[in-house]
Amino acid sequence: MSKEISNKRTILLTGATGLLGSHILKILLENRHKVYALARSKDKKDAKKRVEDSLKFWDESILDKKLDNLKIVEGDITKENLGLNDNINTILRDEVEEVFHCAALTKFNATLNTLRRVNVQGTKNLLEFVSKACPNKISKNINYISTAFVCGTFNGIFTERDFNRNQTFNNNYEQSKFEAESVVHGYIEQGMPIRIFRPSILVGEYFSGKTSEFNMFYEPLRLFSLEIFEEVPLDTRTFLNLIPVDLVARAIYVLSIKGDIGKTYHM
Repeated sequence: MSKEISNKRTILLTGATGLLGSHILKILLENRHKVYALARSKDKKDAKKRVEDSLKFWDESILDKKLDNLKIVEGDITKENLGLNDNINTILRDEVEEVFHCAALTKFNATLNTLRRVNVQGTKNLLEFVSKACPNKISKNINYISTAFVCGTFNGIFTERDFNRNQTFNNNYEQSKFEAESVVHGYIEQGMPIRIFRPSILVGEYFSGKTSEFNMFYEPLRLFSLEIFEEVPLDTRTFLNLIPVDLVARAIYVLSIKGDIGKTYHM
């Protein structure tokens, strides 16, 4: 690995318990960066336990090797100032050099208001937190994870330069991520240094297929495995844009160093 790639940074990461966020966290720790992982308690697990369990899913021994680099912070992006107390608030604002915003609600059947609370307001809360950290000059780079499906129902080639093409949306999730990215574009126009990443449908690791989530692409596979259908309708015109989570995480990591500020990248 080149010297440029291995330069240590202090990073704030949201979404560390998710499929993509946990893999990005693994890469950041392997490359010796100091990471503040923002997470909340859920299902009778505190934030520390949830993040550690997500990391151990990918690598049982990683915590033994990288524990000193990882600081787990109890917080909530849906709350003002990310729900942080004044002490940790000050520490993050003084120390953090870069942000990876991976946290998002991906449930397609959730109400639009529920999705907006996390995906739209949560993104705005994070960007406001960062902007307050640098009131005179916004200098902390932000890597924002959007989705390729902000394209919605647009019929045609949707490039990295495209955003609002008067498209409609297939579900509330797509609409909420479009609205969230619209918020991000507003901060870019104000001078905030942000890169936007638009992955398509995430699947498990490239070589092993290992995954911590079985949503979207995996749902029909699970139904097929139950052998309750004698036949499955097939439309040969249907295409799915699938990409392994480890390839996306590594690409985002490399582009966070070598990619241009203010640019959008399709994964």
